[in-house]
Order: sequence, then C-alpha cells, then structure tokens
Amino acid sequence: MAHDRHEEALDVMAKYHGEGDRNSPIVQLEYREMLEDISTTGSDKRWWDYRELFNSPEVRYRSMLVVAMGTYIVSSPPKVTLLRAF
Repeated sequence: MAHDRHEEALDVMAKYHGEGDRNSPIVQLEYREMLEDISTTGSDKRWWDYRELFNSPEVRYRSMLVVAMGTYIVSSPPKVTLLRAF
C-alpha cells in the first residue's frame, strides 16, 4: 500500500485473513483501517520521523532516561556495571 500497490495488499490480506476472499468483512475492515492510518499519519513515507520521541513531557522524560542509561553503561568501567553474586 505504501507505493500504490493496493491490489497486492488486498490479495495478501485475503490470503492470510479472509480465506482467499477479498470481499471478506475482516479484509475490508483491515484495508480501510490501513488506508486511514496511512492518510492521517503518513507513517509509510517518513520512516526517519522521530517526533514520537518528543511529543509529550512523559515521552521526553523516558527518552532522556534511555539516553542517560546508555551513556552511563558505555562510559562506566566494566567492573562497575557487573553484578557480583555474594
């Protein structure tokens, strides 16, 4: 569907979800949902869009924690990051 291959998308959905019937209600529902999602978000066109990581304060906080933990792990000496069993 990303490159105007709607017929192929319908064929694949019919094969795996509609028992070969392109007019199955499940296939038609999935098809409409996919079209709606692509038209509203355009997620098939912008794979490099990182705005989702900064949309809200909660998400920004989580993103900052991930970056901080990664930085700590990379910059720490190995013996500090290893857990010892006593």
